[in-house]
Amino acid sequence: MIATMKRIFIPILLMLCLSAPLAAQGLRQSVCVVYPEYTEREKSTMADYALYLARAGYRSASRQLTTYRSDDMFGSGVVVEDLGHKFILTNRHVTGYAQTATIVFQLHDKNIRYEHCRVLGSSMSTDLAAIELPDDCPQIPLPLATTVIDDGLAIVAAGFPGLGTKASWQMTQGIISNASMQHEDLGSQTLIQHTAAIDPGSSGGPLLIKENGKYHIAGINTWKAVGRENVGIAIPVTDVATFLYELQTPDQTDQQVLAQLENHSAEEWGRMFAHLPDSTREQLREEEWTLPMDIVLSAYREQERIDSLKAARKPHSTNNTSTKNTARKQAATVRVDTDLNNPNAAGIYYDYLSATTHEVSVYYEHQWWGVLITDIHIGTLIAEADVAGYNFFDPTPQWKTIGGVVFGATLGAQLPITIDRFLLCPRVTQSFTGGPLAGAGTVKIAFLLDSRAGLDFRFPVGNVEMEVGAHYTFDYCFSGLPLRETAYKTPSSGSMTQYMHHGFGVRLAVGF
Repeated sequence: MIATMKRIFIPILLMLCLSAPLAAQGLRQSVCVVYPEYTEREKSTMADYALYLARAGYRSASRQLTTYRSDDMFGSGVVVEDLGHKFILTNRHVTGYAQTATIVFQLHDKNIRYEHCRVLGSSMSTDLAAIELPDDCPQIPLPLATTVIDDGLAIVAAGFPGLGTKASWQMTQGIISNASMQHEDLGSQTLIQHTAAIDPGSSGGPLLIKENGKYHIAGINTWKAVGRENVGIAIPVTDVATFLYELQTPDQTDQQVLAQLENHSAEEWGRMFAHLPDSTREQLREEEWTLPMDIVLSAYREQERIDSLKAARKPHSTNNTSTKNTARKQAATVRVDTDLNNPNAAGIYYDYLSATTHEVSVYYEHQWWGVLITDIHIGTLIAEADVAGYNFFDPTPQWKTIGGVVFGATLGAQLPITIDRFLLCPRVTQSFTGGPLAGAGTVKIAFLLDSRAGLDFRFPVGNVEMEVGAHYTFDYCFSGLPLRETAYKTPSSGSMTQYMHHGFGVRLAVGF
């Protein structure tokens, strides 16, 4: 009897084991990974604007723009068909500003890859985008759902969230927890909230329901609530249908943005944004942005509006100055800007003091609010001292070179002044440094109080800033060794002899 049961159940179990992969393989034929493609010139344009967006206070947008330059950027998508053409439906924030994308279907036994697929268009209002597939593409399109989407409806989310830096297939189940969700941070559209697990990389993947035993698209997964479990947010199928209808007559698309902005340097935009009225800049900062370059375009449009109003007030004026020329005229304006793009710096400085003492140190510095300066440093100090003392028969000092390792910290302030795309930073600092000095059989401890006043010049190089500067140094040194007489000696205190040095110094650093 047992043997008979085994003969019956083993084929059934094998059939069940095989049926699950086959079903998943079918859905994998319709859901894909989307990799936006950017040229080196487009990446360079985004890098330039990322720097100036950060300087304008849009640090999150700057980081997002930097992410689009990465070759590891990806999202999910689903095959749909409209008017006899197949294409990929995904999120606008997945395609970003790319004009083409690579589409990959990860099947069980192989990957199917389509490169340089054209991005047909995108919607700013609904965060949707469409990518063209080849006419001979055999991938299976999924139909749009016609069932009324209501609370409690069972759903499936499919996509390719990242596992490390690689896209990994994920298919999860849940229910519709709020079929008509609205949130002020996500705009005015009505969205779907559900409990199926989604993760970064799932953006653009389908939210599915079953109609007549087959999967239909109920929405496109777009956001995940941070700090809460099982709260996924999808764009509803009604907005998807509207997007597909409007795709036949698209207006200006995101894919045209970078081509237009290549005619305007990020440097010019930075100057123009800085000279917009304060109220206008604050209003732009308060708005919610889906993509970072929306900020750039909105600033340009606002400047054009201001220019047109000025022209309307002067109907007889023959001066038809463009936004670009206006920005150039304003280039000579100097302004204090405490919102630094790179608040950290690491570098080296050298001080030459009283023709007898040399100090070379490496340091790490942080600039709080762009004004307050703190640093830690470690370096070498070399000086000349009378290490042998005065000889009774020969009163000539026995000058010897001594040296040691010193370390300390600095506190100070600066005034960052923006001129064009560069920064001039007058600064005043006070540092406390100490360490052992050794030479000619003598070891002493030296303490230094360094007061510095200087001027640093900072300029962007790629995503970092180079920093060069010079400073005047006044040093108060406590040491048990008689130093060269070119250092001004003050009354001794116990075994510590006090010296006042003065001289100049230079510094070289990289801001990041």
